[in-house]
Amino acid sequence: MKGKVFFIVTGLVLGFMLFWKLNLGLTRYFDADEFAYLHWAHNVFAGSLPYRDFLLYVPPGFLWMLSLLFFFFQGTSILTAGRVFAWVVYVGICMALGAILVLLRGNWVSRSEIPLRGRNWGDWGIVFLPGIVLTFLPIPSDKFLEIRPDNLAMLFALIGMALQIKAFQQPKENQGSALKSGMAYGLSLLILPKTLPQVVVATLVAMWGNWSDRGHRRVAERFIVGLAAPIFLFGIWSLMLGTCLKWYKT
Repeated sequence: MKGKVFFIVTGLVLGFMLFWKLNLGLTRYFDADEFAYLHWAHNVFAGSLPYRDFLLYVPPGFLWMLSLLFFFFQGTSILTAGRVFAWVVYVGICMALGAILVLLRGNWVSRSEIPLRGRNWGDWGIVFLPGIVLTFLPIPSDKFLEIRPDNLAMLFALIGMALQIKAFQQPKENQGSALKSGMAYGLSLLILPKTLPQVVVATLVAMWGNWSDRGHRRVAERFIVGLAAPIFLFGIWSLMLGTCLKWYKT
């Protein structure tokens, strides 16, 4: 009973704090960088190519995702849509941190799917704790509200971390999680290379271990394949369009 109350209370607290976060994001002033990213995303939506048709100093992963908003919103409404998108990304960060906390406590590792039934309500309640703490902290609050690639790259990196923990806790049962983990890390690099230190550490962790163990070897191989896949495809795309050298020169 106490665990169920704890789950409900923490969920309500986080829900209220996230609602307050959304309201703040819809009324707060816009930073100049946000207008720049929206402008570049509209260029992509209009068919322009990064590095060739307009200056860009980061990989275009964030612009590709942000440009999807222009299929549904135009004019000044795109500003609101962009802030809602940033809020959704922030909610994902809170949930990813909660999943990592639960995984490090030793839960959610026996099956490939998250087992809801049979779990203690208190175990589920701790999922909301990282989000509550993160939303309460005042220093990073502004950046989490803004339309920028940092948060989306962080989200994919955290998803990669959660899947990597799950895969290496039970290598034989969760080999698919290792592939998805590598792909999430690779996508985070295509959104913003600031996650490179974390990806390097994650790769070293994946490579470290007993390679004579078949389960560990397969998990590590799938992790590397997943990590290399999006980067390889981006490289092929750049070479086909002749944008690789232009990106380097910018």
